Amino acid sequence: MFGKLKAIASNGAVDKVAGSISVYIQDQLKSISTFNVSDLKDDDKYSKMITKPALTAINAGSGGLTKIIPGFKNKFIKMMLHLRNELIDLKGEKPKLKDGFKKNLPNILITGLKI
Repeated sequence: MFGKLKAIASNGAVDKVAGSISVYIQDQLKSISTFNVSDLKDDDKYSKMITKPALTAINAGSGGLTKIIPGFKNKFIKMMLHLRNELIDLKGEKPKLKDGFKKNLPNILITGLKI
């Protein structure tokens, strides 16, 4: 019984956090086309250029909201890699956001935080 309640509470927390951080993620990705495709394909460089600045902005502006998800930092890193794989087109000369980015972002964030 407590396992089910914990799962329900956890899912609610993930949904709430995903909704709150989507603005920060969108802001961070506005300049995505200024990066090199090869840099964004490299997990370490992607983390340094995109993930870490986004995490810093979220931690500064979320008022502690991220603390309701245990292990948020690690989940966030995995989520950002999932986001890159699903919503950033790295096939051309310059990276770009895929069609439907804004529409699909909330679901990608939720799915990514649950990985």
